[in-house]
Amino acid sequence: MGKLILFFFFAFTSLLGWTQSLSTIGLDKVAREVQTDVFGNAYVILDDGAIQKYSAEGILMAHFRESGWGIPSQLDVLNPLNPIVFYSGKGFVQEFDNNLTPIFQLNLEGGFTRASLVARSSDGNFWWFRERDRTLVKINRAGQILLEGTTLDFLGTPQSLLPTFLFETIEKNGIKVQLFDPQSGLYTFGANAQFLLRRADVQMDAWFRCGKNWGFSSREKSFSGEAFSNTPLTKPLCSGRWKIVGDRLQKDE
Repeated sequence: MGKLILFFFFAFTSLLGWTQSLSTIGLDKVAREVQTDVFGNAYVILDDGAIQKYSAEGILMAHFRESGWGIPSQLDVLNPLNPIVFYSGKGFVQEFDNNLTPIFQLNLEGGFTRASLVARSSDGNFWWFRERDRTLVKINRAGQILLEGTTLDFLGTPQSLLPTFLFETIEKNGIKVQLFDPQSGLYTFGANAQFLLRRADVQMDAWFRCGKNWGFSSREKSFSGEAFSNTPLTKPLCSGRWKIVGDRLQKDE
């Protein structure tokens, strides 16, 4: 009887350890960025340029790497069925299916244009920060301009500003377009990017999406994207978000 109890004890502790390990993923390469989609899946860019997808349970589902393309500079999982990455060195957007199979590529370089930031829009198109005139532009899948938003020059911002993040989010009162610059903070525009709604003097080490919520980390502390508060959250912004911790991915529970 004692041996049977001991067996069940070890079986239980082993199962517990296995379950706990699902919230932590060991990586072979250094992770540059990770984003969590609405289903809790993790998409990660590794230091060698590979892209990996893990399920909400921490199981590796897909892996993609094209050595000739370099390292992706951006990752956007606004549409979990068709995540996109942007290769700023090559100037093109790569779209995948939910198994990380490439299905579409759009080249944004040419002429006097230079693409530095690209993001998915909720209507299936793309936001593009056109660097030559510092303008927010929405383009379709053929690269045609659908609308031109405001420019940083119109806002009177210094020419030295170099935005590092561009993303579309959903707040309580509708769609917003976010543009972050390390020197001047986070600019929030309306859905058509024509009007600046607010500017927040914040610093971001990384931003993240989690379902319909979003937020950012600064000096290893997480902040609510909508609140723009200087007070760190007392609990995870959204349960199930994956984050980079050393050489691992770790999920907030």
